[in-house]
Amino acid sequence: MTNEQAVLDEADRLAGIAQLEDVIYFETSAKRQEPESADAPAVPAAAEFPIQVKIGQSEGLERLLIRMFTEVASPQATFRVDVGAQFVLTEALEASSEVQVAFASHTAMAILMPYLRESLMTMASRMRVPAPLLPLVQPRHLTAESVTIAE
Repeated sequence: MTNEQAVLDEADRLAGIAQLEDVIYFETSAKRQEPESADAPAVPAAAEFPIQVKIGQSEGLERLLIRMFTEVASPQATFRVDVGAQFVLTEALEASSEVQVAFASHTAMAILMPYLRESLMTMASRMRVPAPLLPLVQPRHLTAESVTIAE
């Protein structure tokens, strides 16, 4: 068995014992660009949709938090969304950072993307500007920063 397969197997095991407890918004904001602004940022291509990931596991190993943040700029507005999924683990499992990233890429991404997408669409609608173009398929290989979460 390859190391990559072992990581994916352990991420599947983590998905089997993780129960979604809550979805938490840490930030949602949008700012209109001035229409006469000549240096307004271009709309990023769908394939370049930027996502930053933060992963934290509690010291008692019974909770896992996956946060996904994006900032998307268009000529009309800049949007920021930071949303997290909090999981309760039915058994203590100390997951390596590789396993946590694989879990975030394969499980948490599928859970959080509808929340992230809905936030962007709602803000654009309220501001009466076109919504940012988002890819249908999300990146499967993320990099993540480890953070500490409270018990």
